[in-house]
Amino acid sequence: MLRYTHLVPQIWISDSLFIRGRGLQSILKIAVMGMGVAGSYLMARLKDSEHDVTGYERNIEEKHDSICAWGTIKPVLTEMCKKTGRDFDDFLIHDGKEMHVKMNDNVKFDIGLKGLVTYNKLGLIKDFIKDSKIIYGKAPKLEELEKEYDMIVDCTGFNRMYLPKMKEDFFLPTYEYKVEYEDKVPYDDFYIEPFPGMSGYFWYFPLGDKFAHIGAGDYNKDHIKATDRFLKKHGGKIVQTKGRPIRLATPDKCKPYYSGKVVGVGES
Repeated sequence: MLRYTHLVPQIWISDSLFIRGRGLQSILKIAVMGMGVAGSYLMARLKDSEHDVTGYERNIEEKHDSICAWGTIKPVLTEMCKKTGRDFDDFLIHDGKEMHVKMNDNVKFDIGLKGLVTYNKLGLIKDFIKDSKIIYGKAPKLEELEKEYDMIVDCTGFNRMYLPKMKEDFFLPTYEYKVEYEDKVPYDDFYIEPFPGMSGYFWYFPLGDKFAHIGAGDYNKDHIKATDRFLKKHGGKIVQTKGRPIRLATPDKCKPYYSGKVVGVGES
């Protein structure tokens, strides 16, 4: 259930777009919609290209934030950062060693980890876009964008604001929290608790000595009960809250990937 595509943004645009003077007939005017990891990474890659690139973030700058998906695959993000002249270790929070698992029949065991980490997601996003042209607080309609831009990159995540609706989708409703603890965190590493019938799971991602990202997603919609039980048992101060669906559909189910001038990346 901890799917690779949920932890790592999927970037499916040819590398030729990023390289100055390589095989393109003209300079493109590009709009990148949504400044999550996928959108901000594209801004960083395209910054030194010949193209005229503008990023859009529907939230105002003061409210531009990211509570979800603090976990990722270290080798992949390390390579992404390297391509933009950054060191992923500067944003690393916790390098996982074991995944603690509790099954619904109370059987407990640990799984060795290699490469599963948590990181300062918002810090990396902000660093990716710090030297780019970003328009905050605005989400233009597709018709407006099509008049002005040659390419529109939909990085709006689950909502796919600029792509046609998927014919077939699979997702889980989730509720997520960033929690602060006064003394010590409940677990020293990653922790998951699958639900009966594997309809979903509760997760705990460590964010250093005093913080954690917890959440749950369940096809049977019992995820809020699971997070409430954990908070009641372990306490902690809720710093941020997010209720959102997580797309579990595999990429082949997410078509169309592009439509007219729009191409989708990331969860889109």
